[in-house]
Amino acid sequence: MFALINTLVLALALNRLSLAALAANFTNNPYDFIVVGGGNAGAVLANRLTENPNYHVLLIEAGPDDEGVLRLEIPFLCHEDTPNTPWDWNYTTVAQPGLGGRSIPYPRGHVLGGSSSVNYLFYTRGTRDDFNRYAKVTGDQGWSWNNMQQYFKKNENFTAPVDHHDVSNQVDLKVHSTSGIMPVSVSGFPTPIDGRIIDATSQLKGDFSFNLDINSGNGLGFGWVQTTTNGPRRSSSSTSYLAPNFRQRPNLHIVLGARVSRLLQTGTVKGLPEFRSVEYRLESDGSIQHVTATREVILSAGTVGTPQILLNSGIGKTTDLKAVGIKPIVDLADVGENMSDH
Repeated sequence: MFALINTLVLALALNRLSLAALAANFTNNPYDFIVVGGGNAGAVLANRLTENPNYHVLLIEAGPDDEGVLRLEIPFLCHEDTPNTPWDWNYTTVAQPGLGGRSIPYPRGHVLGGSSSVNYLFYTRGTRDDFNRYAKVTGDQGWSWNNMQQYFKKNENFTAPVDHHDVSNQVDLKVHSTSGIMPVSVSGFPTPIDGRIIDATSQLKGDFSFNLDINSGNGLGFGWVQTTTNGPRRSSSSTSYLAPNFRQRPNLHIVLGARVSRLLQTGTVKGLPEFRSVEYRLESDGSIQHVTATREVILSAGTVGTPQILLNSGIGKTTDLKAVGIKPIVDLADVGENMSDH
């Protein structure tokens, strides 16, 4: 027994040493781009950038790998993925006035794939009105619903449900794509109440009318939920954009268990501070590492993580930074402000 324990301890120690050596190897490599955060945005950015073989990209993720984790792979177990698990940042909110002063869990994915690896798998594009409003507010017609269709279809790969039933009365296949990268489908496990709800829509009508496809641009009404599933498995930004064939690209390196604490100023450009170095701590041995991009650092650490890293880097409201002992470098009062959540 003691021999077995000693062997396990030695194996863990060697594993930590190998991870530290691996991180040192990453640090010494020249990278054009460093992507911080391997979630919904980071995985896509790492994939698209490394389509160009001349770009070398380092993707830094604080959490572990999602590959081979059964609880993350099986859609029906999604309710067990958060909170209070290794795959969740396990945040809680401050006391909420609208909830009687209660503090509640605020799930955020702490794993490759980010929240797409731990969420409830609903696939929703938003509505035509919302995107057209974005286009009007920004003055950029690229955000319009019609223009965004090309990107939705480039992303989506609509697949047959696990039981291969006919879906023509559940989705409008004309508004979907089968040539994208992210598998999307509908449930292959019907329940007795499904038909009763659909029958009720024909009786109630009005706001309760049947909607053949909630992702057609009109989100009102009752219809069938579309999910990010591929047969019996979850599809996420990791399983799609960081699938094994993409991970094998020689110009893409992924380091896991590496929590970025801040960006470091590397100089100035036209009188403005430039940040191309990243500081991160390895979970394996607690060592602090630094790595620098020759072109850009792309911060995609999520709604909570991104502003936290910016503030730690001295980018934020000057008075707030000084109050907690952080040296202000860029006075940007909007950092960490104006968040809303549905």
